[in-house]
Amino acid sequence: RSRGAAVDAALGACARALSRGEVPLVAPAAQAAARVAQLASGAPNTLPRLAQLVDQLVGWALDVSMERRDARALTDNLARFGLNCWRSERVVAQTLVRNLDQDLSRLSASARDETQVIQVASVARCLSAVLRNLERDAAHAQTCSRFVDALLSARTAAQEPHAWDDVCHELCIDLLKGSDFRLIEQPYGRCLEQQLTAVTTHALDAVGADSSKSSAKHARRCGRAAGRVAAWLSVQGPLSGGGASEILGACLDSTPSNVSTAFRDCRRSLVIQDANKEPYTTLFEARKKLAKALAALATLARQPERVARAASIATDADDYAFFLDAALRDVDGSARLCEAAPQNNNRDNWDAWCRTASSVAKGAAQPARSRGAGAAARREALEKALQALCNAPSFEGECFQALTALCDALPHGAGVKALETREALATKALPSLIKRLRRRPVSNKDLNHAGPAFAACASRLASGDDQYVDSAATASLQVITSLG
Repeated sequence: RSRGAAVDAALGACARALSRGEVPLVAPAAQAAARVAQLASGAPNTLPRLAQLVDQLVGWALDVSMERRDARALTDNLARFGLNCWRSERVVAQTLVRNLDQDLSRLSASARDETQVIQVASVARCLSAVLRNLERDAAHAQTCSRFVDALLSARTAAQEPHAWDDVCHELCIDLLKGSDFRLIEQPYGRCLEQQLTAVTTHALDAVGADSSKSSAKHARRCGRAAGRVAAWLSVQGPLSGGGASEILGACLDSTPSNVSTAFRDCRRSLVIQDANKEPYTTLFEARKKLAKALAALATLARQPERVARAASIATDADDYAFFLDAALRDVDGSARLCEAAPQNNNRDNWDAWCRTASSVAKGAAQPARSRGAGAAARREALEKALQALCNAPSFEGECFQALTALCDALPHGAGVKALETREALATKALPSLIKRLRRRPVSNKDLNHAGPAFAACASRLASGDDQYVDSAATASLQVITSLG
């Protein structure tokens, strides 16, 4: 017999096995049906027995007497039928989707207790199993939108909303994957917003809990929710079909939307007071997940510089610290330092930038990196960072240490090459350092911080053949004379 007839006959045999009403036959019949369905050719109207099989299989999956684990195994098998199987019987697929869609909308609207929520989940799993194997067209996107709305509306009736968030994530992320983002932008945004809100809620509950046990529980849930957010923003998620640039804009507050508001609340809820103390230790890990996810999203959008730019214009200190962390993740930090330097006089932002610059410079000064591939580009980036540092509103302790570290990260014995950087050091950094070191009485703190910074700055200017060599020499004589 032909291939189509053979597949149809096998599906008919599985349908008869399921119709016998014997529970031990259900699981093996469903497994066999899934394997056979994958052999379908996709030729139209070649599987007339598919309707009977699907009717039996869905009926068993929705049977309240079935164990939830067994029912889930049945929907997993249904999800493995493949695109060609449903392409062979489009009317069967359309009828099944329409009926399940209507049932899901009705059940979610009337759900009031955990039993009804479980029914919603069962129908949603069946519908998701079919939708994942259908073509991603406009009709599919509309069904997905109703699907997302139904699941989110049922959340209020769930006994454990955090567990329902897991269900929504599991069912929706694969359903939306592979679609044109323009068709799924709204349901995607609602799903991402829900997961971001979950992070915020659990973070606030962890900090405000009245017992350490409750606090730890919410902190762990916050970490899991942050992991789900990372999945929604990753290349393995729905954004593989486009939309990364739009969502990045929302996360960076450049495009006002519900996602923008949710992401802002989320990152601000993860402000860490003491990373060495619970629940902040766990929340700190969640914050790192969120920052890493933002960096990955920027890479997916091929616009990593936008995160550094968002940091540079941030006026809130906590926002700046978060964006700065994300901007420097998974890249050579020296390449982003200049772009992420604050464009305002917020002292907290400058202190955060200086601490980061010191850390990056110390890493760049390691012998393996100072002489390896990209050493020339790294040196240029460090000089740009030095120039950016000179724009700090005032030179204090953090600035001194950053200046010393950045100068020390340059090749041994080499001076600053870029004329703009030399000018900034000579006209801004050196005068500030001289003023600090000529104060009377000079403190040990000034000597320990401003002294090394002055020595590093002057020595880097001393190598060259322009007027800034004289500036360095004159400044050095002034300081030496002042200190006696």
